[in-house]
Amino acid sequence: MPQPRKSYGCYLLRHRIDGSSVLRIFNYTFSNPQDMTSIQLLKNAEYTLIQE
Repeated sequence: MPQPRKSYGCYLLRHRIDGSSVLRIFNYTFSNPQDMTSIQLLKNAEYTLIQE
């Protein structure tokens, strides 16, 4: 029986604060693709974009 393929996701969240944008990026996977509670965070990052 073939193994299920591993799936990955990316979630982008943007907040506007005092004229700048804060971006939070999350890269995640699921240890069991059939179970939403098996989410595992792989990487995350935060960036602040400032208008010049």
